[in-house]
Amino acid sequence: MTDKEYFALDAISQSSLKCFIENRKAYEYNYLYKLGENKSTKAMDLGTLIHCLLFEPGEFDNRYAHFSGLVPSSANQKKFVELYCKENSNLTLADCYANSYSTKGMKDYQIVQKAEELLNELNDFMCFNERHGHKEIITSEMEIQARRMVDIVLNHHGVGKTLVAGRNNPKFTILKEFGLWMLDIRFSRSVKLKIDELHIDMDNNIIYAYDYKTTRSQNTDAFKGSVRYYGYDIQESFYSHYLSEWAIGEYGMTFKVIFRFIPQLNVAPFNVLDVVEFDADDREKAYLRWNDALEQLDQCLRTGRFDNPAAYTEEGVNHMKLNTYDSVVLADGF
Repeated sequence: MTDKEYFALDAISQSSLKCFIENRKAYEYNYLYKLGENKSTKAMDLGTLIHCLLFEPGEFDNRYAHFSGLVPSSANQKKFVELYCKENSNLTLADCYANSYSTKGMKDYQIVQKAEELLNELNDFMCFNERHGHKEIITSEMEIQARRMVDIVLNHHGVGKTLVAGRNNPKFTILKEFGLWMLDIRFSRSVKLKIDELHIDMDNNIIYAYDYKTTRSQNTDAFKGSVRYYGYDIQESFYSHYLSEWAIGEYGMTFKVIFRFIPQLNVAPFNVLDVVEFDADDREKAYLRWNDALEQLDQCLRTGRFDNPAAYTEEGVNHMKLNTYDSVVLADGF
């Protein structure tokens, strides 16, 4: 399942559920009405490239292409290119410019001149896009960095003992970029998940799930802070729960799910911190959090109300104990 296919699925994901936990109004805005903008960043683009090279290297040439010239960066330039390259369009070059930029106070010949200048600047890109429009544009520098980071991952001793060893085990079934859509019969709600890589051990009824993360954390202990901040514990528990449900339906038996994160420092020297697993107690605590949130989300979807819970109740305010002072004198410069 491609990213485009996955994101098009109308279902509850671990990321949407985390958004609901943090801010119900944000969930309503972004996931129900789909009004939020999903802007990609250089870091996100690099992460996607690393995922491709790490988990589906054979897809690299199908997904990416190099272009070193000028790429449309502003909304105006992108609009101009879109209009100019649109098939069966009756727009002139000047029309394309006038529909992309403000031309107030400009004479017709000035609009034509500006349009021709812009066309000359972006012509190489448009020719490239005609041949490779279905691919993501990357620079050589970006590819070099991504490949360097992937090499560091694959040469890490912990990754060698887990991810690489599993890939080399002929008894394992390997599923890469595995997307799953299924129904949670408790709520009659669809859920979806997408996992970087699965290793299925049919002999021992074990599913090994792998998820790659980039992080600012300098060591594994520091990474624990990222776990709760970014909700990785919820992701681990959410994915493990529904993978277990899927395995029962797919294979007719119960599988143990071992979920492993591979966190890598996102700045040089790009160290892999470790291969991280949560224990059963961590998973259960996270399950209680997201399962309760899922029940509340179901209620919100049924009622159409997404009010955030009050920060405090009147009863809570009445029972608060405050230190009070008759007067406070602040020193100069306080």
